[in-house]
Amino acid sequence: MEAGSKYIFLDRDGTIIVNQHYLSDPNQVVLCKGAIEGLRMLVERGYQLVVVTNQSGIGRGYFAEADMRMVHERIEDLLGEETISIESFLFCPHLPDDNCKCRKPNPGLIEDWEKEHPINKEYSYVIGDRLCDIELGNNAKLKTALIKTTNYPEIELAAAISMADYLGGNLKEIAKMIP
Repeated sequence: MEAGSKYIFLDRDGTIIVNQHYLSDPNQVVLCKGAIEGLRMLVERGYQLVVVTNQSGIGRGYFAEADMRMVHERIEDLLGEETISIESFLFCPHLPDDNCKCRKPNPGLIEDWEKEHPINKEYSYVIGDRLCDIELGNNAKLKTALIKTTNYPEIELAAAISMADYLGGNLKEIAKMIP
């Protein structure tokens, strides 16, 4: 077995919580159907959970980093009530045109994480609901799982489906497939 820990790198919006455009109010955080059950199954199998999220609302000036952190604290509180903990929230505050290394699908956030937290790539996954999440997993050389939604253009969904290792309707369905 390869050295390092087993990680699940999770998208935030549309994967753990209901996607709300430029969410900055912690009172609007709603967990997705199947999120608690799926995360619990993954934790019980020894996976550590890390959220990886693009938050260009910060770069656009729509909300402050402190607002995003309050949203993350709310997520931690809701999951903590179910004895599920998130190891860390990794985020990119940049705009799509900034060409940074940390904005998904670029693997910079995971690469930076790996410098201090060895990853067992044979047993680690990226789970998300967008093509950029699946591309992130491929770019980081990790397995991928797509939560299939109808919230995105059909061409993006088709591309993501063709590239994902696993496909399900929510985190609970995905967690049942991951060994």
